[in-house]
Amino acid sequence: MGHPRLLLTGFYPFSNFTENISKMIVDEISTRGIDGVDIIPFILTVDQNGSMLPSQIIGGNENFSAVLLLGFSYDSDVIRIEIIGKNEYKMRIPDNSGRRIEKGPIIENGPVEILTNSPISTIELAIGESDFVSWSRDAGGFVCNETYFRTLMVVSNSQEPNTPVLFVHLPDKETVPLDLQLELVMKISKCLCGII
Repeated sequence: MGHPRLLLTGFYPFSNFTENISKMIVDEISTRGIDGVDIIPFILTVDQNGSMLPSQIIGGNENFSAVLLLGFSYDSDVIRIEIIGKNEYKMRIPDNSGRRIEKGPIIENGPVEILTNSPISTIELAIGESDFVSWSRDAGGFVCNETYFRTLMVVSNSQEPNTPVLFVHLPDKETVPLDLQLELVMKISKCLCGII
């Protein structure tokens, strides 16, 4: 039997930012690898197409043991582990395609929100007490939340509804050092894949 397969995504830079820490972390993990885990990395465009890509990949013929979606939260001073995807747009700025939806559902007639099916208690145990981490119930109203909600929706309606899906918002690397963020994302990845 092979290693667990992790679909790991980050985003390209958006707005006026020249880099996106989520892309940097995915690139670094793709290079280093994680012992015992097969990483399937994707960098997403910051627009509707990017938000739909993970759910399209999952809806294809590929099977994953877990899905970890990473994004950049420029106004956060901690790593935020998101436990809910909400079926709503609240875009404060346009995405990279120029789209800005200030209000409305992501998926018509979909649930209001979907709770992550990730092993929260296992992750809490693995990361321990940290001033750099918080648990969040609001992934915002931008492409990050859109991607999360679409992915949770597709997995919950799939033949593998127990596949863990989690979104983690990362702060700027000047706020929380890159190595620290990398270590935490690798721990979460192992938890999601059931090897920690």
